[in-house]
Amino acid sequence: GEMIESLFSFFRRGHAEACVEALLADPKDCARLICDARHEIVRANPAARRLLGGLGRRLNERVAEETITHALERGDGAPFVCVLHPSAALLEGRITPLPGLGGYAAAFAPVGQGPEADESDRLAFLRDLRGPVGSLRAAAETVAAYPDMNPDERRAFDRVLGQEAAALSARIEAMEARLRERAAARHFAADLYSLDLINALAHAVAQGDGVRLVPVGVPAWLHGDSPALLAVLRHLVRRLARVEHVRQADIEARAAATHVAIRLSWKGEAVAAVRLNAWLDEPVDDDAGLRPARDILDRHGSEPWSRSGADGWAELVLPVPAPVRPPVPEEAEDRPEPPAMALLAAHADPGRRGDADLSALPVVAVAVGVADVAAVRIVGGRVLTGESFEGGEGPAAAVLARFRVFAGDAVLVMHNAGFVLSHWAFDGVVLDSLALATAAGVIGVADGARPGTVARRLGVEPMARGTLDAALIQAEMFVRLTGRLQDGGIVTLSRALAAGLAAADARARARGKPDGR
Repeated sequence: GEMIESLFSFFRRGHAEACVEALLADPKDCARLICDARHEIVRANPAARRLLGGLGRRLNERVAEETITHALERGDGAPFVCVLHPSAALLEGRITPLPGLGGYAAAFAPVGQGPEADESDRLAFLRDLRGPVGSLRAAAETVAAYPDMNPDERRAFDRVLGQEAAALSARIEAMEARLRERAAARHFAADLYSLDLINALAHAVAQGDGVRLVPVGVPAWLHGDSPALLAVLRHLVRRLARVEHVRQADIEARAAATHVAIRLSWKGEAVAAVRLNAWLDEPVDDDAGLRPARDILDRHGSEPWSRSGADGWAELVLPVPAPVRPPVPEEAEDRPEPPAMALLAAHADPGRRGDADLSALPVVAVAVGVADVAAVRIVGGRVLTGESFEGGEGPAAAVLARFRVFAGDAVLVMHNAGFVLSHWAFDGVVLDSLALATAAGVIGVADGARPGTVARRLGVEPMARGTLDAALIQAEMFVRLTGRLQDGGIVTLSRALAAGLAAADARARARGKPDGR
């Protein structure tokens, strides 16, 4: 942070190239790079090229764009932890905006990779050991060579053995304490995107334990020691697999007012409190040494619990701290609601699926940006976070062609569908979450069209920082809307489409456009 600030003044004096070289210089072989505003790597030191690939690659192909955006929004160069794709390796990172260069500087290193004890420390430690070890060896050899020595002589040698053993033990304990302090210093609590933590966990337990974790729900930001949390979560998943015979589980991080709840859900019985407490007393290795899982969770103010849910599901919940981050800015303004009843009606033919239960249908939640499309799949009322689509750049026709392959014949749900359909030529059946929220009584016919308004009233944190985030929020909104609609007797796809059209017409009339054209 301070180094980069001091380099800014150097840059402003016209020494841009020297500034760049100074930013990339790194005596510890840390991966350092500079990206432009489109996340393209324009300069990189050798360590960065080894870790991330050559110039021209996009950093957001290897590190989640949500993580990059979050760091840029903070703008203070604060440390964070992320996952490197596709290896799922955990990285420590820092990102600092470079306004004068129109991009940002980034630095990455594997989690836990820090300076070991200095060479001088190691040599001093060995030198300190040489004396006690030599004395112990001499005393032991003398005792072995003269088994018949008199009692006074033997007590003298025993005294030497005890003193030197105590000195040796003290030196070893001192060195162990120093190494533990250094290991602890390499681990820090930082803001972490839950999907990074979940992906790292899913990768580890799939390869090592044969357990399939399915990410669901809207990812959330949390604050914690990521290697330690990862170690505890893997320990608990292993116990679920070996003791409760769980082979597949859903996992999500759900933001609450004061914390974030990491939830593991599976078909089966809940974990008894006595058994869970025993698991928490077992040691885990988080690279800072073996310590009880409970100690790690205590540092995070977390008291896990397990309970049985509906339809034969059970869950294990770990509350963890909420993130330290600036508040998400409000949406600047409502998107216009064009008089698009004809467009909505053209996408309201359910075909043979009219009587299908709304909560059982395959659905794809869609969000659009200025020139991009993102989507996430919903199956059986579950948001499958890992089954997502990002259109990327390119002509709209090419993006839509790729989207159609992803979506198949799923029902599409989008917010303010009239606006979206007036700009993007989507096919198939379309549900409008704005109209459905009106039909369910979540908002009134004259209320604004902001998705954040609907999300908050449904208990969903509107933390969108990109189009994919917006699609995930859209998906969670739809899942919660489905329950509200069913409570009002809107259970099937046909009824949802009809209710949506009626609500859209009511909103148009409230705006003085009753003809819908």
